[in-house]
Amino acid sequence: MVLISRCSLCIPVTFLTFALSRVVHSAGNDQNRHPMSDAFHAKLRLAAGNQPISEAVLAFRDLYGEFREALRWRVKELQQSDSKGLYAWANNVSVDCIRDVEEIITGLLSRQAWAMQFVDATAKAESGIFHGNIVWLGSFDECRNITSSNPTGSTTQIRGKYCLASVGPIVNISDNPTLADIFGARGVESVRLGLCYPDTCTDHDTYQIVANLLTLTPLTRSLNIYDSACQPRDVPYDTKAIVVLTIGLIFVGTVLAATSYDLISSTRRKRKSIVYNTPTSGLTSAYPPIDVHGPGHSTRLDQHGNQTVNVPLDDNDDAPLILAGDSPAYSINDQPRNKPSAIRYGSELLLAFSFHSNARRILNVSRSNESLTCIHGIRFFSIGWIIFAHSYAFTFLNIRNIVVVPEILAQFPSQIIVNASVAVDTFFTISGLLVCYLFVLNYEKTKKIPIVGYYVHRYWRLTAIYAIIMAGYLSLYKYLNTGPQWRPEGLEVDGCRGTWWINLLYLNNFVKTEKQCMGWTWYLANDWQFYCISPLILVPLVKLRKPAVGLAILGSFLVANIVTSAALSAHYGLPASLLGNSLSSNNTADSAALLWRYFEDYYTKPWCRIGPYAVGMACGYLLAKQRDNKVHIRREVVVGIWMAVAASASAIVFGLYGTINGHPLSIGASATYNALHRIGWALCVCWVIFACVQGYGGFVNTLLSWKPLVALSRVTYVCYLVHIPIMMAYYTGKTETFDFGHLEIIYSFLGTIVLTYAAAFIITVGCESPLLAIEKLVQRSLRNRNSAP
Repeated sequence: MVLISRCSLCIPVTFLTFALSRVVHSAGNDQNRHPMSDAFHAKLRLAAGNQPISEAVLAFRDLYGEFREALRWRVKELQQSDSKGLYAWANNVSVDCIRDVEEIITGLLSRQAWAMQFVDATAKAESGIFHGNIVWLGSFDECRNITSSNPTGSTTQIRGKYCLASVGPIVNISDNPTLADIFGARGVESVRLGLCYPDTCTDHDTYQIVANLLTLTPLTRSLNIYDSACQPRDVPYDTKAIVVLTIGLIFVGTVLAATSYDLISSTRRKRKSIVYNTPTSGLTSAYPPIDVHGPGHSTRLDQHGNQTVNVPLDDNDDAPLILAGDSPAYSINDQPRNKPSAIRYGSELLLAFSFHSNARRILNVSRSNESLTCIHGIRFFSIGWIIFAHSYAFTFLNIRNIVVVPEILAQFPSQIIVNASVAVDTFFTISGLLVCYLFVLNYEKTKKIPIVGYYVHRYWRLTAIYAIIMAGYLSLYKYLNTGPQWRPEGLEVDGCRGTWWINLLYLNNFVKTEKQCMGWTWYLANDWQFYCISPLILVPLVKLRKPAVGLAILGSFLVANIVTSAALSAHYGLPASLLGNSLSSNNTADSAALLWRYFEDYYTKPWCRIGPYAVGMACGYLLAKQRDNKVHIRREVVVGIWMAVAASASAIVFGLYGTINGHPLSIGASATYNALHRIGWALCVCWVIFACVQGYGGFVNTLLSWKPLVALSRVTYVCYLVHIPIMMAYYTGKTETFDFGHLEIIYSFLGTIVLTYAAAFIITVGCESPLLAIEKLVQRSLRNRNSAP
């Protein structure tokens, strides 16, 4: 296979990589220092020429002190020289900015409170440098609230403007294109300084002032400013925002109107035309009758003799799972309809937006024995695991004790965080399982393969809400919050400009990966690519008398996955995990390049991730064929398999504990791990599902099938799409740094997951469900048109 251009780092690991890629081994022989600490101590050692950590901190302190003293003496010299030298700081700075800075200096000399606030709000060296505190934010709110009181000679007031500058040692990375791509112009981790300027100063002015001040010291060759980003006081609504807001208001108005109409109609109409059915009760609703026949849809007769169609809201891992017998079902009433066709369709279209009916459909948790209900719990815990791991990753923006991080991550329980990437493989496994399971059942009922509908339904199912969330992210995200590290465009500044369409084609793990939009959606690209090639396996499985051909093709995908993963890992010497072997590198550039290679050529490429999907398809085929039969397994065998699965899953998650603690794997061992551990994890997940469906799940099935988890799992797809923006808004908007620790992160995680599910529920009910209902209406309209004489 041809490896196509580099792939952007996904958000779940961007910040771990950002911290760990500065691996520089000390020249000293401190045997007591934890090996992982090198990655984090490198931040400080860079300023000290790779000296041991204690010397690095002292050197960093001395460097800061030298800069401060040199700048002070240089200013005194300039004050005693000509005025031209005194204004060396103002080179290439705008006239308005210079004027207001002079007003501030005048205010300082006269000890005016408003001018002193500019100095007070600006960051100073903080305590905790020995623990890696290099994020000095200053006072964000104080700076933005500053307003001058009639400055001398000025007709307008001076207001504060907060900027965050990155200043650090100069490291040449131009000879390493990979590093240049990863780190951009900054090259290394730098001290982040919160600076308070007049609001007339532009980003260029703030950058230039710091650069000019550095030239006044003898440290110009040691320090450099890498960027300066300012927070605007007011962000006017641009055309994109106005358009999206207008469409959003129209959408909200439609939902309100539909909900009102639904509530009024449901009190008048009982079972005359539309019945909202569940396996245990009949709930009256004005929701339109919809007759759908396609992949994953089953038909049966209800207790009143009406034919019902159980319509799963989706048939893949990243959407609500509602299977036959477990779902709210639209009832086709055979009674004649008195309303004209146009009025009836208009009513149905309006009712598709009813928040009331859509919410009841999502919250309905009645089920029967036909359902794969355990998958709901698996999906809930898997998305929670992903959000939990991301909560740890995002703390690197704000922590002030980074030196203790390696000690915490090296603890045995922390391997749950370090190796959380297998949660993604859980979703790949479930996706393959459901695609095959529903495809086989549909073919057995209809003896048809609706290949066009197979692709159209899936694309609409994934892309409609994806595009809506992307539109909001690109146009409205900048207005959600503000803070010292807030990026109005998101952390991927300019990443979506000109590349957003690549996401909607699900090619963002191949095309323009260096400028990726919504980087965490690399998973969706892989899932869509797997779905597209699935008919190569599915069609032979159901069309041929013997499934051997389909199973052989499935096996070839598995073999290709194993061989490709092992070959790439061995060829490039890839690490076994996000942290693992890369820490043994003696060269920062090589270590960072290796991690980038890991993500570029292994982590996000479909040929290295299709293994769990293929295993899931095999399990789905088995479940479909044994749907009406119980596989009899002796009790002792079941217990033995459960023990083996528990041991295997634990080995996958915790097996690299020794690697993290200074015993790196060989290249061959790493290649073997990369080739097999994801498939092994998928096998464990498949056993859990198979055992629960076949009655061997015990308390595990009881937990995973718990009714509240059924409703929560139905919004998993939207949770995945929105949880990263929610975390970015929180962490980049924080005005203070904090200490890295489990309690702090768990506290923020609980808040994040509550907000994520609240947002996902509203978006699912208010946006996604109407879009799915519209699809059903269109399908029915086309079917009626084709069947008309």
